Amino acid sequence: MQIAEINGFSNRLKEIVECDLPSSLKDIRLASLMSDMEQVYQIPTISKRLREAFENKHPEVMELYKRVSMARSFE
Repeated sequence: MQIAEINGFSNRLKEIVECDLPSSLKDIRLASLMSDMEQVYQIPTISKRLREAFENKHPEVMELYKRVSMARSFE
């Protein structure tokens, strides 16, 4: 995991959260950010056991991934 990649995703999150768009559009962008993180870091999305193992190995990635998820409005 490169610090620059994580910082890039973190900056995307900050830009999305702070932008002046309706929450529905922010949610689309946040979902896209989550998908990008899943692809880059190969985050398991189905198996809870695999996801927990990934989280134990890469806590900094999962912390950011959870922040992105929590930023969504789910309206």
